[in-house]
Amino acid sequence: MALPEDFYKRLYDRAAKRLRYQDGEDFQGWAERVRDKLADLLGLPDRQEKPDVDLLSSEPCDGYVREKVLIKNGMIDALPIYVLTPEEGTKPRPGIICLHGHGGYMAGKDMVAGVTDTHPIAIECSEALNYGYGVLMAKAGYACVCTDGFNFGDRLLAEDRWSEEHICDKYFAGLAPYGLVPMGVTTAGNMQAIDYLLTRPDVKGDRIGCIGLSYGGVQAYMLTCVDRRVGAAVISGSLSSFRASPGPRCGASVVPGLLDWFDQVDIQKAIAPRPVLYEIMTQDTSFDYEQSMAQYAQIKSVYESLSAENMIDLDQADTDHRYIGKKVEAFFKQHHCSATYIE
Repeated sequence: MALPEDFYKRLYDRAAKRLRYQDGEDFQGWAERVRDKLADLLGLPDRQEKPDVDLLSSEPCDGYVREKVLIKNGMIDALPIYVLTPEEGTKPRPGIICLHGHGGYMAGKDMVAGVTDTHPIAIECSEALNYGYGVLMAKAGYACVCTDGFNFGDRLLAEDRWSEEHICDKYFAGLAPYGLVPMGVTTAGNMQAIDYLLTRPDVKGDRIGCIGLSYGGVQAYMLTCVDRRVGAAVISGSLSSFRASPGPRCGASVVPGLLDWFDQVDIQKAIAPRPVLYEIMTQDTSFDYEQSMAQYAQIKSVYESLSAENMIDLDQADTDHRYIGKKVEAFFKQHHCSATYIE
């Protein structure tokens, strides 16, 4: 006897969702509870050590410099990152964390950091999905840090490097006996990359911007929710809900027990009133357009209830799944992340 076709929908309907946002409740208190609970579900450490780093390489590129830095004391493994800075321009400059998606045989940060000494599929994926926002923003005058999520890029076992298989579930199962979850390890790494970025003398202020497409967008809203140092975020091609799509999910982004407390849209509501730009593609084959627009409408209504409607924006393109980028520079400039902003 097989499971009923609506098995996952039934599970969703039974899930408690105890912290789901209710119109009219104290928003700030609710958002703080969501941040705390999400950090707990992700298994984030109460306090991370100050990053202990080695500079591995530095190379001039076309209009920017790309450094490879190793954070030696990551949560469970060393964390290699790229830092991209303009060749010229005013210092110190605002910082942005640029988060990758799935493609390119799990290529990770290579796709957003302009790396060409990599697998041809990674280059092809970067070009097809317009992933090079790390390079674009560095050339626009920002200091950009590009990280690998856990089980991507340099954070893969050697046997899995450039795998053509979807191996995220393998790493999810590998961490589970230790009480760890890939999205938690990934988020902790992203927070430590911010720690490092903000120690650099060429980076200004105590808040940064954040950009992510697809799985990078999921990383972006998880990170922005739990880390208030993210002052403005661009979340591209990643609006979804378990209500709309209740079936199995990728092991890189699954958070065990999430629906005991809230759905994905509640995490994004809890970011308010910080500035967010959403990108939605009308022909997206990875995230359904109508579902994404419904989620955006819910999030926007929260901003409106907080009289912060000027802090949320939407860019749409009649394309398949890819980063748009047309509003991004103006968005960061408007919200005090300008490369020429002086306090």
